[in-house]
Amino acid sequence: MIQASDGSFYGTTESGGAGYAAAGTGFGVIFRLNLDTTQPTAGPVSSSNTQQVLTLNMTAASLGGTATGTAITRTVDSAAPITTNNAPAGWVSTDQTVTLTSGDGSGSGVKNTQYCTDTTNSCTPSTNGTSVPAACNANTACQSYVRYRSTDNVGNVEAIKTAAVKIDKAAPAAVGNLAAPASTKTSVSLTWSNPSDSGSGNASFDVRYRAGSTFTEADWAGASQAAGDRTPLKQG
Repeated sequence: MIQASDGSFYGTTESGGAGYAAAGTGFGVIFRLNLDTTQPTAGPVSSSNTQQVLTLNMTAASLGGTATGTAITRTVDSAAPITTNNAPAGWVSTDQTVTLTSGDGSGSGVKNTQYCTDTTNSCTPSTNGTSVPAACNANTACQSYVRYRSTDNVGNVEAIKTAAVKIDKAAPAAVGNLAAPASTKTSVSLTWSNPSDSGSGNASFDVRYRAGSTFTEADWAGASQAAGDRTPLKQG
């Protein structure tokens, strides 16, 4: 009896089992591929041409004649599944759930998807699932990696893929070295150093002013916003 690995699909080898010769004088079994009577074979049939359709049959011959079995059809599936992810491309400010979506085209179908997470991009996927949580503690910036792969129903394994998840919940350091080196009757020139940021980097500065000799955090909301470009220079 000829058996495939999974229903009507198989990977790269289709075998009729160990030995085709039957007991008895003058009795033999021939295993045929695609019903080609000129190409009998006595061992496993193999092919690396994915999606190739193969028709297989067997004939038994004795002194009394020849009998042909019922043909079966198998489709070669030597291609691994393909898995994608929806991880954000850049930095985000909230915890994420990465969804893994796998497909096997017209092949044997996806058996499972496995993943793992770490901070070194080196773990081996071993957890079954397609929904991967990625979290970061408050007031911190985190970068983690989701590593994943899928396997189909005939054992083709996808190469490990990686998605980086970057979450920034930390404010930048305080602005230092604020100074007013020059002023006129209508304007004041300010200088300051670009503070460090452990995550996504500084996107902008908000410069405000108010009348009086003091300016505290409590005065911020009611202060006037200064005009001009306050985009920080890129570091490096």
